[in-house]
Amino acid sequence: MERLFETGQQVLVSQPFSRMLGTELCELSEGYAELSLRIREEFKQSYGFVHGGVVSYLADNCLTFAGATVLGNCVTSEFKINYVMPTIGDRMVAKSTVLSFALRQAVCECKVYVARGQPVSLRWTGKQPAYLVEVLSLGSDTVLMQLDVGAPPALLAIPWQGTFRWRVVGRDERGLEGRPSPAGLICVDK
Repeated sequence: MERLFETGQQVLVSQPFSRMLGTELCELSEGYAELSLRIREEFKQSYGFVHGGVVSYLADNCLTFAGATVLGNCVTSEFKINYVMPTIGDRMVAKSTVLSFALRQAVCECKVYVARGQPVSLRWTGKQPAYLVEVLSLGSDTVLMQLDVGAPPALLAIPWQGTFRWRVVGRDERGLEGRPSPAGLICVDK
């Protein structure tokens, strides 16, 4: 499974449009894919919520990632999207599942959710002028989010529920990084 995720990361990084938007691969296993995208001001339309084109991009890409786990290299041949509610929040998360597949085609379903940040205060000791705070998945070294901050403490809006690891890396006046701290744990509940 780890090899599949690494391959998925390489595919995502090879997509200039996905890199420009800042799309992140959160999970990839046989028949399942999860992508996320931090909502930025430039993604919004005139009413203040995310433009449907950005939402449909995320769904389309997630469908293709899920399909590729059972088909190999593939592209979307068609998809339909229903916009159920305005996309307002901090992050969009697309979750796609393969419903069925044959030799050359997969039928997949994707749902796009909106995560709203929950503030978490992180505290550590240190004398550096700046730090890089990283939030990591619990079972791997996959970095889920990064934030450049000044002196501690740091207030982060964690857009997901669950338990995560976090660590800090000090930066000196020249921006050079030191060694990462040992990882701490964050538990985010509703």
